[in-house]
Amino acid sequence: MTHEMQISAGHASVANTENHIIPDREIRPVPNTHIYTANFQQFITGASTLITWVWADVDYDFARKHPRHDLLGNIFLRPGNLAAHAKSGLDGVRLAPEIRKFFDYEPEIAILYSPTSMILSPGSYRGEVDRLYTALCFTGYRVRFLSERQLAKGEFGKVKLLYIVGAKNISLPALGGMERFVRNGGRIVSGREALLADQYGKPLNCTFQTEKNVPLAPEMLLKQIQRTVLPLPVRLMTGHPKGSEGIFFRMVPAGGGSWLVNLVNYNFEPRKIELSGDGTFRDLIKETEFTPALELPPLSPLLLRFQPREPKAQ
Repeated sequence: MTHEMQISAGHASVANTENHIIPDREIRPVPNTHIYTANFQQFITGASTLITWVWADVDYDFARKHPRHDLLGNIFLRPGNLAAHAKSGLDGVRLAPEIRKFFDYEPEIAILYSPTSMILSPGSYRGEVDRLYTALCFTGYRVRFLSERQLAKGEFGKVKLLYIVGAKNISLPALGGMERFVRNGGRIVSGREALLADQYGKPLNCTFQTEKNVPLAPEMLLKQIQRTVLPLPVRLMTGHPKGSEGIFFRMVPAGGGSWLVNLVNYNFEPRKIELSGDGTFRDLIKETEFTPALELPPLSPLLLRFQPREPKAQ
């Protein structure tokens, strides 16, 4: 999410020069799939440079004398993790042209980034944004952030739908930008504890209509989104009681009528999934044809190319 905040504020890829993919002082085994996923998904969400913390040889005698040292259990000491780290980098370079499409795509859905609420009510604001961003990751749509400053300047990009959650206070210039956004045909979905006061604590006078937020279930969010944004050509189906919750799902157009699909199962157990779409799928990581019905294991990213079938001539 922090990567997407950064590339929404300034359209430049992220250099994560202190990539913490193993907690400091962690001495338990770390799955190789965790390392691969942590790196590969950062590429998908806007990173182009990763420097992993930390590369240092720490012997057992040092560990015995310094049990709370930050370098204990680092990736230098984990051969399987190193192999997964290298593979994620090689796959990222090989698939850079396709991964770049996720970065280049201009989202039609945004979440308000409010420094005003970050200052005045940081706990509730951050918690609400975290929950909303997470739920939107399961819908297939890439989401960006629109800041108060961008709204004030009228820099809406291609955004048609703006979510505002947890932002009890916003600046008056941002409020003016929201009014222009709605006049231009944009929709605003507002949480219950949002848009209550300005930066000085004075009650807001909103002259535009907002819609109520729906429960943060992917299926409910999809219905809300697709009243404004066109449906995606591929649908993710699971047959699970929790639906697609926990399965990161993102699609962007790739040119020539094709689409790119990124999937990761962040649940602790495998999930049976099916991708329904009128076309063919190819697994770009494995460079093989892809059967769109499978049991998706945890932490095993997929990057697929979906090619819709040509309509039959009448």
